Amino acid sequence: MTMILEGPFPGISQALILTSPEHSNTEGKDQSIQLRKSINSTRYTYVKSSNRKRLEFSWTSLGRGKLVEIQEFHKLFAGNHIKLTDFRGDVWDLIFANEPNLTMQSRSVNSGAARKESGSISLEFLGVQIA
Repeated sequence: MTMILEGPFPGISQALILTSPEHSNTEGKDQSIQLRKSINSTRYTYVKSSNRKRLEFSWTSLGRGKLVEIQEFHKLFAGNHIKLTDFRGDVWDLIFANEPNLTMQSRSVNSGAARKESGSISLEFLGVQIA
């Protein structure tokens, strides 16, 4: 299965195709908790909830070319809405929640071979499911 990122949404001009996440795939509500104290020292807790969800996907062995492609896609569409079709077939209207978390490794397969670069990356999004 694959994942498809398309941006900007709804006037799509560019697509990025990724493999399914290898290790983690988390989905949770976008909530915030505020603690308040009144004048008479009574404590109040407020939970602010929305229909937005926070999604995180991680890959551990992507090639250098695909990692650069993800970084360029992020530079183009950071702050814009993008459409994500995930590996389960769910469609999302999302924005990037933060910069991609990227780690590169370089290794040689044998002593005479060229070095092979690969890396791991985590992408975090905020948005709503549309289909």
